[in-house]
Amino acid sequence: MTYRLMIKTHNDTGLKYLCVTSKDNYELYKGSGVYWKNHIKEYGADITTEVLFETDDDDDLTQMGLKYSAAYDVVESSEWANLIPESGYHV
Repeated sequence: MTYRLMIKTHNDTGLKYLCVTSKDNYELYKGSGVYWKNHIKEYGADITTEVLFETDDDDDLTQMGLKYSAAYDVVESSEWANLIPESGYHV
């Protein structure tokens, strides 16, 4: 199974969302975060997807998710919709 770490960017508002999926049609995946989903509901789903990292190893996914979360400060920055750091499928 291939995991993808991605940045979703709302094309109208510029808000970004760091997320993960294992779906083959990753560009159609809109994200699952509460803040992000509410934003899409309010402003529509005009979204661009940028793949940052692909792997078959969930530990590598977690490591890279946490690395990018910290680098972009996704939880604290108002430019991002993440409420928690992206850690892949580990809770």
